[in-house]
Amino acid sequence: MKTMSKKIISVAIGLATALTAAASVVAAEKTNVYINPAIGMQSFDNQRNLDDEKFISLGLEYRFGPNWAVELNGMDSSPDVERSNNDVDLTQYGIDGIYYFAERDYFNVPNKFEPYGVVGLGHAEFDARSNTENETQGRVGLGLRYLLSDHWSIKADTRLMYGFDDDSIDKLVMLGVSYAFNPQGKKSVVSKPEPVAMDSDGDGVIDSNDRCPSTPAGVAVDASGCALDSDNDGVADYKDQCPDTPAGRKVDEQGCKYTLTSTEEIALNITFANNSSVVSEQFMPKIEAVAEFMKKYGATEAVVEGDTDNTGSEAYNQALSQRRADAVVGVLVNRFGIAAERLRSVGHGESRPIADNNTAEGRKANRRVTAVIKAEVEK
Repeated sequence: MKTMSKKIISVAIGLATALTAAASVVAAEKTNVYINPAIGMQSFDNQRNLDDEKFISLGLEYRFGPNWAVELNGMDSSPDVERSNNDVDLTQYGIDGIYYFAERDYFNVPNKFEPYGVVGLGHAEFDARSNTENETQGRVGLGLRYLLSDHWSIKADTRLMYGFDDDSIDKLVMLGVSYAFNPQGKKSVVSKPEPVAMDSDGDGVIDSNDRCPSTPAGVAVDASGCALDSDNDGVADYKDQCPDTPAGRKVDEQGCKYTLTSTEEIALNITFANNSSVVSEQFMPKIEAVAEFMKKYGATEAVVEGDTDNTGSEAYNQALSQRRADAVVGVLVNRFGIAAERLRSVGHGESRPIADNNTAEGRKANRRVTAVIKAEVEK
């Protein structure tokens, strides 16, 4: 390899200056700085007409976290022109972003390998005897650092160099050593903080002592982190709608005493003449009894259902059954004073026979209006 060119010397001086500045940052920020000298081999795109050539490289890497780093670097080589005795002074320099895929434990160093990826941007100068060409390059690659000690490591990688100006792709591999200036500073970046006592539900009792770890926010708790139960009925105060329940009494989910109930009901069954929706006077006592039941239990509502036999068309019977149900509702509202919003009428036509429509008795039984009204009564 030819003597290092003046340009690569300038790059080295620049890197050394940056190293001095970075060293002061290291002392203050507890980060790490590596100097990365290396040698390698570069294979050029066919259109360049250059033979593969060895190069030397010098890099300054600033690692500012367990995974991320940035590197300034320069390379110098003198590749021969194909089928010629001439060569080219090639200087390449740029800046790369580095991502380390695995975080090393800087205390025990159980894993000495640190694989990484590289993406960067650079500049190349091809200085031939007849002319000088400049090129902007994009760089991408993969590499591996092997840790020898806290200070020393071996670094190898391979990269593709894309020339934006002439759409060329060069390939290179390199191997070098690295020296870390502040390996102890890395511990400050990745050291594990002292464990903090957690209180997941924010009730003032740390999780390790909390027997009720999901207490709702703002609920008063005891020393075990459980919601207070002042009357000891098994229902927490914030849920207890009866907070002064006597000791020993069984309570429901709201903390209130159990109430026994029974179901009261009354049924209505009215029949109609053939093809009629007129309510016969003989059924008024039954309707009145239903009205009195509904007045006594004011929370009750009723669905009054009408039915017919199968005489006539299905559509006609449907309308007739609705008129019959409406007629009974009308008696309850207009004659016995039941609020209309407590009643609903439904006609089912001939769809629900309870007797044989082939007999007169069966058809009479099917011409009906029915209702069942229930009420829950507290004992």
